[in-house]
Amino acid sequence: SSAEVSAAAHLPGGSDGDRPRTLLRLEGFESSVNYRLESLRKTLAGFGRAADVGHEETTSLWKDLRDCKPVSSGAEPVWRLSVAPTSGAKLVAALRELFPLDAYYDWSGGLIWLKSLDGSLWDGEIRQAVSECGGGHATLVRADASLRSTVSVFQPQATPLAALAKRLKQQFDPKGILNPGRMIVGV
Repeated sequence: SSAEVSAAAHLPGGSDGDRPRTLLRLEGFESSVNYRLESLRKTLAGFGRAADVGHEETTSLWKDLRDCKPVSSGAEPVWRLSVAPTSGAKLVAALRELFPLDAYYDWSGGLIWLKSLDGSLWDGEIRQAVSECGGGHATLVRADASLRSTVSVFQPQATPLAALAKRLKQQFDPKGILNPGRMIVGV
C-alpha cells in the first residue's frame, strides 16, 4: 500500500502461549501518521484486529525487538538467519516440523531470530533448510561453549573462500593464539 511504514516485525507466537502479532511502526508528522494508520486499518482489516499503542509502549516494544528479547531468555541456542524475505515464513514452517522453536521475523521476513527450545543446535538441519529455501546465511549467536565449539558459528564458506580466510588468519596470527576456533572450527 502507499501507507509507508518505518519498521515491521512478526512475532509468530511462542511456546509460552503468546498469540501471533505483526507489528508495523509509523513515524512522521501526526497528520501523516494518522492518515497512514487509517489506510492500513482498512487494507489489513481482514487479517485481524489492529491496535494503536501509545508512545511509551511502542518505544519499549521496539527496544525489546532491537535487543532480541523474544529469544534472549534462557540458555537455549539462538540463530540469526538471513534469507530472501519471501522465504522466511516457509523456512520457519519447515524447521518447526523438525524441532521445537521460537522465532520472530524482521526485515519483511528476511531476518529470522530463532531459538531451539530443546537445547540442541540443529545446525545441519538449519543450514540445509536455508540452502533449500534459496540460500542465505545461518549464524549461531548463542550456545553453550561445548556445543559452540563443535560447529562453525558462521555459514560455512565455499572452499576457495575458506582457504583464503585460513591463510589470512595464519598471516595475522601465526602462533594461533588469538581466539583459536572461536569463529571458524579448526582456524
